[in-house]
Amino acid sequence: MTDARTVKFLTIALVCLGGWFGLHRLYLKADYAVVMCILGLSGLVLGVPLLVTLVWTLVDLVRISNADDVTTVLPAKA
Repeated sequence: MTDARTVKFLTIALVCLGGWFGLHRLYLKADYAVVMCILGLSGLVLGVPLLVTLVWTLVDLVRISNADDVTTVLPAKA
């Protein structure tokens, strides 16, 4: 496997396993990773933020699946 394919595979696996907590964004060091993590954790108590992160996760999953290179879809913070 090439490096780009490995990163894409790991990112999709993280989206499926813990996307609502933003694990894929923490792995890629992407923007809003901490915000998504806080929303996911508060969603366990309140419920509503979990729905927001679920939609956000589905959007990220589609964007990552269709991209050739994941780092262009979710670029690392500068």
